[in-house]
Amino acid sequence: RIVFDGEAAEQPIISKLVKDLGMDVNILSADVRQLNGKSFGQMMIARPDDPVEVKKIMDYLRNAGMTVEEVLVS
Repeated sequence: RIVFDGEAAEQPIISKLVKDLGMDVNILSADVRQLNGKSFGQMMIARPDDPVEVKKIMDYLRNAGMTVEEVLVS
């Protein structure tokens, strides 16, 4: 789960992640809303099976100013 707000919501972060890390990302859902002229939202992406790739993706997104948490669906 990726949470973003303000300027971060306007950036093509998933596109950059795919290009920079060379990993495909599957977007499961996304929701962006406007509040007082700023964008806020969240996105759910499928995580890879490889824990090393998961860490790379999470670190990349955190370094880009995103709030990231792993959500397990049963």
